[in-house]
Amino acid sequence: PAPGAPTVEKAVIAGTEITLTGLPSGASNLEYSISVNGADFSAWNDLAVDGTTAFIDASSYDISTDKSKLAIRVKADTANGAPAGESVEVPVVLALNVETPIHQGKTYIFESGLKLYADSLMDGNTVTVSDAKNKTKQWEVAIRPASPAELGPVYGVLLKGPDDPGKKVILTVPIPYDVVPEQYLNKCSVYDGRIQTFPNGVDENGNIEPWTFLNDVDRSQMESGIFKLTCDDDDFSADGRFHMYSVMYDYFIPDTTFIGSGGYVPDDQGNYGIKITEESKDQGSGIGCWEIWRDDVLIKRIGEIKSYKKMDWRNGDFTYYDYDVVYGQSYSYKIKSYDPYGNTRGDAGGDPFSFSIRVVAMTDEDIVQKVKADIENGAQVFEFAQGDSQDRVTQDFYANYVSNDPSYKGGAKIRWESDRPDLVVTEDVTPYMVFMPLDADEAVVHLTGSITSGSVKATV
Repeated sequence: PAPGAPTVEKAVIAGTEITLTGLPSGASNLEYSISVNGADFSAWNDLAVDGTTAFIDASSYDISTDKSKLAIRVKADTANGAPAGESVEVPVVLALNVETPIHQGKTYIFESGLKLYADSLMDGNTVTVSDAKNKTKQWEVAIRPASPAELGPVYGVLLKGPDDPGKKVILTVPIPYDVVPEQYLNKCSVYDGRIQTFPNGVDENGNIEPWTFLNDVDRSQMESGIFKLTCDDDDFSADGRFHMYSVMYDYFIPDTTFIGSGGYVPDDQGNYGIKITEESKDQGSGIGCWEIWRDDVLIKRIGEIKSYKKMDWRNGDFTYYDYDVVYGQSYSYKIKSYDPYGNTRGDAGGDPFSFSIRVVAMTDEDIVQKVKADIENGAQVFEFAQGDSQDRVTQDFYANYVSNDPSYKGGAKIRWESDRPDLVVTEDVTPYMVFMPLDADEAVVHLTGSITSGSVKATV
């Protein structure tokens, strides 16, 4: 009978040399055949094995790692009438840590399992793929796996190319099912850990995320066990731009959202509205969508729920002007945030909303003048203990401004300063503290109020 197929681990090409590993130890009766196009094989050639390794000069072959493969078998023993053995076929893949020229329209498969397709390229571009796990550092964010030791493959990708526009390569990244638990498959994606290679963990743009969620990930072939990632001009440089890709998952819900307001102000075109800002910095995958609610009614959604894309808080996406307001009225606002996978804090039993803020649709100047006039016309500004009044104070009391206009609800800060801080203390205390004079039965204390809204101030 014909001998069985020999063992072989892989066939890796570096330059013009193919290295075969995992062969039968010390075998002296093997031969190989090369198929450049994946279908037609060359004549059989003797294979010299050293230990479990063999080297093949492939300089006369136009190897393409998306097609080319080797066949290996035991040679026929004509002296003993034994036929050639069954053959085993192994694809040829590219070696790691070797700078490889890449050309438009070609596919490159590396021994780490990473695949690159050059969709649009001019001449002069190269890629160097490496195992980058040793470049990772411990991180303290909500991305899992939680440590370098638990990571799956980490693909180092160094892309070099001239400063020509229109570059586009597509990476195919296998999903490591032994790393991502089944219940988190809908919350996993490709992350880039390149920031970990920068001094102090801060990249050239000031970003500090140890693992960055990537928006250019195609999830349409997850059922086939792969993600596809697009790299473009920003991912290349003349000296080489390094990336560190790994499939990870987001273990936690989004961080608490913080809402802010710039007041009733003009936008860049001079149109007035209430300016709302989102001030949270999610420590996981980022924010994919946020909703603005006014008086418990949804008025605006920015981004898409479960978009698998994060918004960048640095570029102004988290600023919104509400123009649909009535001048002089106040409104309550809150924000609900979603991560790129569509999760909110409510999914874990928390409050999905930020705290609420109340904003008056008035300019800072009008707010300050309204409050000043209110106080001068007798509006309540203090809340006294029972039996006390503005003319007779014996106990601690609170600052509590209540407008004469029932429809007006806040909008300015009032800070009170005492001219006798030995008797009435207003600095950094609540309530204001009252002390009886030691040298008299009574004393007169004057409080001066500083009214502030934005950059506008007035005293009363």
